[in-house]
Amino acid sequence: MLMFTNEDNVVTRQDLSNFDDKALALHTRSHRPVPFSQGIDLVQDVAEAAGFRFGEEQYVLARNDTQLFGLIEIVNFTSDESKICLGIRSALNKSLSWQACLGEALSICTNLDLFGSVVLKRKQTTFIMNDLRAMLSNFMGGVRQSIEDRATQVARYKQAQLQDSTANHTIIQMLRTGIINTQRVEKVVNEYYEPTHAEHLNENGERTNWTLFNAATEAFKGSPISTYTERSQKLHDLIGKATDYALAA
Repeated sequence: MLMFTNEDNVVTRQDLSNFDDKALALHTRSHRPVPFSQGIDLVQDVAEAAGFRFGEEQYVLARNDTQLFGLIEIVNFTSDESKICLGIRSALNKSLSWQACLGEALSICTNLDLFGSVVLKRKQTTFIMNDLRAMLSNFMGGVRQSIEDRATQVARYKQAQLQDSTANHTIIQMLRTGIINTQRVEKVVNEYYEPTHAEHLNENGERTNWTLFNAATEAFKGSPISTYTERSQKLHDLIGKATDYALAA
């Protein structure tokens, strides 16, 4: 799930090349800002070499088009369900280093913070493009591990089924642990018992812990973006425990 808090300056991938000349004009002996389009192209090249492809992409410009914020789905070529979010931020001036991070539900807030894990940073100085390629190659190792871990996790969620009483208790635990608030309890209940998306059920049309997980993430929509990643991790912890319980029964 890709999300921005402010979509006033959304641009397309194609739009980014319009700012390449601006980046090159700002080059000095010590400051070498990476043109926005070249930075994203490099990420894609390294990702594809590692066996991944880009899924959904979102880009936003800020500070008079001098700062770029991007959210990209990194998808395993072998499975559309095996994906993770990649966040990118950069600047043509010296206000930001070139940065990237991972997160299953990654967000970039209006305070310019990246919410995620496995953060990569590189000052935009001489030889940055050479260094970035090597750094991104190593970074993709974290991507692969994160995707593999998530695929294993989701497979277990899909195997596990809860009694209604246990599912209801788990939803209450979501409320008590701050994963959802009282206004969103009804949404979780409705999405669990009558899912909007058939793919959240198993092949027999039955509810599983994957259904419950997605019921909660559906309820996240519209909530404060800056808390999303933390609540997503709490949700995984809770559903993981419920899955352990169900599979051990």
